[in-house]
Amino acid sequence: MEILEKCFEDYPSIVTIEKTKIIINQIENSICKIYINEGGHGTGFFCYIENKNGNEKSKQKVPVFITNNHIIGEDQIKHKQQLKISFNNGKRWENLNLDRSKKKIYTSKKYDITIIEIKKSEMEISSFLELDERVYMEGFENIFQKKGVYTIQYPEDLTASVSYGIIKNINQKNEIIHYCHTREGSSGSPILNLENNKIIAIHTGSENSRNYNKGIFLYGPIKAFFNNSSDDTESILNKAVSINTEINNKYKYNPNEADPYLSQSVINPHGKSNLNKNEIKITLEIKDNQVNKEIYFLCNKKESNKVPNYLSELNYENTELIIGGNKLKYQQYFIPSKIGKYDIILKFKKYFKDCSYMFCSCKQIIRVDLSNFKTNEVTDMSYMFNFCTNLKNLDLSNLNTENVENMSHMFSNCSNLSIINTSSFNIKNVNNMKEMFLNCRNLTNIDFSSSIASGNLDTTNIFGGCWNFKKLKLNKYSKEKFQKEIKIIQEKLIDPDKKINIEYV
Repeated sequence: MEILEKCFEDYPSIVTIEKTKIIINQIENSICKIYINEGGHGTGFFCYIENKNGNEKSKQKVPVFITNNHIIGEDQIKHKQQLKISFNNGKRWENLNLDRSKKKIYTSKKYDITIIEIKKSEMEISSFLELDERVYMEGFENIFQKKGVYTIQYPEDLTASVSYGIIKNINQKNEIIHYCHTREGSSGSPILNLENNKIIAIHTGSENSRNYNKGIFLYGPIKAFFNNSSDDTESILNKAVSINTEINNKYKYNPNEADPYLSQSVINPHGKSNLNKNEIKITLEIKDNQVNKEIYFLCNKKESNKVPNYLSELNYENTELIIGGNKLKYQQYFIPSKIGKYDIILKFKKYFKDCSYMFCSCKQIIRVDLSNFKTNEVTDMSYMFNFCTNLKNLDLSNLNTENVENMSHMFSNCSNLSIINTSSFNIKNVNNMKEMFLNCRNLTNIDFSSSIASGNLDTTNIFGGCWNFKKLKLNKYSKEKFQKEIKIIQEKLIDPDKKINIEYV
């Protein structure tokens, strides 16, 4: 009973209408019921996977169908059986051929997984889900511990169903231990990250005696698929297993412990706070002509045209400043004594409602880590990174933007910014994106696909000066909000013959 109570405490009892629409679409077009011998059935799903370690040609997205090995195994593949599947609770039926001579098929008892390549002629069968990018990276398993997740399944005696839960941990066997409720027939269902609706793992079975379920983290099977590995290959996860051993020793599950990795967007139906860390990590690079001068890591009041009032609240009573491992009296700048890189940690006792101008004109910043920064109450992010001219890479995948209304000039004049992860941005309440990426001349890709743009969104000159822009990913219902600005920037590209690739999901 304690486990169930903990589960209900940590995962949401409600989700937004927007997220419900996404889930319905996944059930109807991406996740299906599989019919196997003697009246049995399971669940499977269609998704794209990538070979991250291959050459540029092999890194292209490969459409595949994934389910468990105990649903589709070597015997069926050898006999080239035709797989019978149904979508949308039996409203649509399709056949999928299991012919290894015509397509790539990988199956493994060790992982309890089967991955089937989908050929062009079969692409009309369904739409394809995406994997969470961190699934491809060794050592990223720990960030999924105690994350809010859900699984979509076709359990016995029920139509297509959704079950919410949390991930307890990932063990040495690359298994995910999770608390999504399942029944017979749910084998092969995808386990999706509640934050971004992207796949982390595949459900494999239950441990009824221990009140939890198991799945397989998809890093190992996908690597094996591209390496043409046999079922007995042990080398695929040698490194990952050692990483998981270290992680499991460091992050032993404690049901009473607040989780530093738990998303802010996960609603707690009991009203108890799951927030723990609230901090920012910054790296600055100091050059010879900057030694013994004031170097700002929060809003440079000498160069910014506005110094927000909230910065005065960040005093020594509610802000802890650590530079190079040493605790110092809080201030917005420091005076370096020598050249080199300096690591700065800011720990906050209070939560922000305003992040405008937060790092504005802090030109020595080369890295910002906001993975533990709580922004679920923030409404204003305007000019947040304006003139951070030495920032090249920004991962904002953990930034909560569900209440943000103003993103104008948020990244304007970040002239060296080339990689930015905004894939989890929720822009449903944003009404101002004026000049958001103004003069980000090295930026090539932007992703705003995780939510629908608000009805009164102003995108004036949002891409102004982005002369190397190549790809934009949007929710299909946000199309009209960006059309005018896409046309304007298309005409001003360095190479106007190259069209901007726009992907609608």
